[in-house]
Amino acid sequence: MSHAIRAASHADIDAMAEVWVLADGKRRADIGLPATATVEQARHLVIDRLGRAGSIPVVARDGDQVVAMAIGLPARENDGAGPEVIQGLLHVSLVAVVPTAWGRRLAARVLTTLLDDARTAGYTAAQLWTHESNARAIAVYERLGFARTSRTKVDIHGEIVAHWHRTLV
Repeated sequence: MSHAIRAASHADIDAMAEVWVLADGKRRADIGLPATATVEQARHLVIDRLGRAGSIPVVARDGDQVVAMAIGLPARENDGAGPEVIQGLLHVSLVAVVPTAWGRRLAARVLTTLLDDARTAGYTAAQLWTHESNARAIAVYERLGFARTSRTKVDIHGEIVAHWHRTLV
């Protein structure tokens, strides 16, 4: 089945929030953890990311349904907490695919579009954080040329996340 990959808009906010909750809930359930995100919390995350200057949101659609997403943002100092943008570095955020569409390479297609758009916008590198337990995502990131750095941290739910980086030139 063919999926349309396109820039996301504010009209996609609710669907993107639902994709995030479904994907994160399934990922956590698969490793024996309870779901933590609500649709309302995810909606606030999506609104925040879309509202940031320079955001590059991408979705995959299957007919009327959003089935995958990713948002690129200008990276900021201190892992996003700092005021200064890191010139040329894209931060990849909220990568998610509905579990019923897992295995169809939608994450790779959405990310490839996002990275191509970022390269066109002048970015020279990209970074992201992902859970160490997320083998499915890690496989995608490795196939797309991301390499794990030595940086890790613990998220607000106690899970370890690792930092990944790749050049775009």
